[in-house]
Amino acid sequence: LVLAGGVVVILLVVVLLVCTLPVQVEGAKPIDQDFLSHVVLQEYGVLGLKEGEASDANMHVPGPATAVVVPTGLAVVETNDPSSATGASGAIYRWAGLSSFPPQVHEMTNSGQAAFAPEANANLIYVLSPSLRGISSMTAAQAALKIAYTNILIQFIASSTTELRLLPMSSGADAGSFGDDLPRMTFFSLNAALASLSDEQRAILFKRDVNMCIFMVVDSDIYRGACPSCATGLSATPASLQPEPAAPTQAPTQAPTEAPTEAPT
Repeated sequence: LVLAGGVVVILLVVVLLVCTLPVQVEGAKPIDQDFLSHVVLQEYGVLGLKEGEASDANMHVPGPATAVVVPTGLAVVETNDPSSATGASGAIYRWAGLSSFPPQVHEMTNSGQAAFAPEANANLIYVLSPSLRGISSMTAAQAALKIAYTNILIQFIASSTTELRLLPMSSGADAGSFGDDLPRMTFFSLNAALASLSDEQRAILFKRDVNMCIFMVVDSDIYRGACPSCATGLSATPASLQPEPAAPTQAPTQAPTEAPTEAPT
């Protein structure tokens, strides 16, 4: 009886240990806690508003040193008509007063490519957001997200802006079958993107503000739970508003062939 009781105790301990282990996304590297502690989760979208909030209540309007990420669809770029875009992309184009796309955006052809383009009233980082629809492998989906985030970070670091406003890539219908896993995949991909940067680029990045902006109120707690090491709310030590010298650029990586090259807006 003593032996049987001991076996039961051991089994209970094993079960408790397994249940408390962190859940790892397939093919993902462990989260780099030091990097993600530099990411601030903001409960408003990249334009400073949260879902249902009136524009005249906006307390977080992007400033002259802010780079706003805008997911861009190849089909819309080919029409050269930003006014035809919908969703987050359309809202950002209208806010920026965009009537056509700059030349560097027309040069993007592959999913995950990004381009920094300062406009008269806004600093935009365009990215051909990958669509995860049709991708069955989580490893391939994460690879597509990593490429997008890497290229966004490279463009931000090479610019003179000091605040980056990210939003989750490939959300909504673009998430395909990965909708439930997307919050965790987002932060694992950000970690992988950081790992691909040079030491010099990381040093510059750590001196600036990196915000992950969550527009939908219902998503705030989900993304906070997916990144417990991320900071929340306004940054306690915002970067200087003075422009910094541009960093050396790095050639954008190409997206996996499995990832579609066109992302809806």
